[in-house]
Amino acid sequence: MRVDFHPSEYCVLNSTKKEVVNQSIDILKYHYNLLMFLDIKEPLLVLHIGSKEFGKEKAITRFINNFKRLPKEIQKIIAVENDVEKIYGKGDATGNRSFLWYNNQKSIKTGISNTA
Repeated sequence: MRVDFHPSEYCVLNSTKKEVVNQSIDILKYHYNLLMFLDIKEPLLVLHIGSKEFGKEKAITRFINNFKRLPKEIQKIIAVENDVEKIYGKGDATGNRSFLWYNNQKSIKTGISNTA
């Protein structure tokens, strides 16, 4: 059985608002701590990349920059949900300046979830 958490739509790492990003990081820390308390062996936190405010490239860059602010143990359990189909094109999510490209370079366990 897989156990994962999907924080609410208010958890937006690529927000243009500093307070939303800070709150999102706190939300992810809370969920991580809960997963650790429950002793989940393969924890997973499922997120959307977020909006494409001010353009997709800037939005992806904001996500990457704010993702880097997360503790390493949280970075390792993030999975990106299917924004590829809803907001971003497949090239946006997998191309040379994408979030998934960044993660592949850093060997961070992430991917696209098809659960939604």
